[in-house]
Amino acid sequence: MGGAKSVTPDERNAGLRRTLDWIYRLANLDRPVIAAVDGVAFGGGFSLALTADIILATPRARFCLVFGRIGLIPDMGAAALLTRVIGPQRTKELALSARSLGAEEAMALGIVHAIHEPGDLIAAARTMAHRLAQGSPTAMAQAKRLIDAAIHGSQAQMVEAELAAQNACRDTEFHREAVRRFAAKEPAL
Repeated sequence: MGGAKSVTPDERNAGLRRTLDWIYRLANLDRPVIAAVDGVAFGGGFSLALTADIILATPRARFCLVFGRIGLIPDMGAAALLTRVIGPQRTKELALSARSLGAEEAMALGIVHAIHEPGDLIAAARTMAHRLAQGSPTAMAQAKRLIDAAIHGSQAQMVEAELAAQNACRDTEFHREAVRRFAAKEPAL
């Protein structure tokens, strides 16, 4: 963190840019991302967890935008990602106070989806991943895009985006097979 004295601001920015580009790609991946947090997720760890669509945690998980304690701002996408989840006021409080929160409070705020015992966390994440893997990749990608766009778009923009996304989903083999199974009264996948 102190950085080598020989590192220039441009070099430091280039490194941060590479990290931010990677975080952006992960947060905008066209398939569901699940994070399993069992312990401390402070600073960049919290930011990394926030790239996930679903965060699972254990009772010993702790989250903190610790940046303010060292005179920095939340980075690695945390300001945008956390604001989408809990809104600007709560994000400001966590960023400006740099206080930590446990798994229960994180769940109450909507950051954490579910809390599992440490020995069950990875199994729960795998179970969820398996369940999500049964769905249509196209529909999941379109749903993620729509939900993220809804945060910034008007209702009129969302209507157009929804129409385009639904059309993309209708053109998939997954959808055709699901309709066939429904019409034949066969169980869903």
